[in-house]
Amino acid sequence: KWKTIWIGKKIYSSSGEVKVGVIKGHVDDATPEKEYKVDGLSGATLTSNGVSNLIKYWMGDAGFKLFLTNLKNGEA
Repeated sequence: KWKTIWIGKKIYSSSGEVKVGVIKGHVDDATPEKEYKVDGLSGATLTSNGVSNLIKYWMGDAGFKLFLTNLKNGEA
């Protein structure tokens, strides 16, 4: 069920920075930049931080960012 709330979230900002992450609490319509935020799991702060760090690493420069950019441009 938790994986379904990731659908439609954006990973990168317009400048290419990894922005998506897990927040403490609930993402609702009033949450600023809600397209980059996912509900945290109650009582799982370490897990939520770990997931956010994992995404920032693997979607960033040290991970798959270059490959994904090339794939998007039809060069992969």
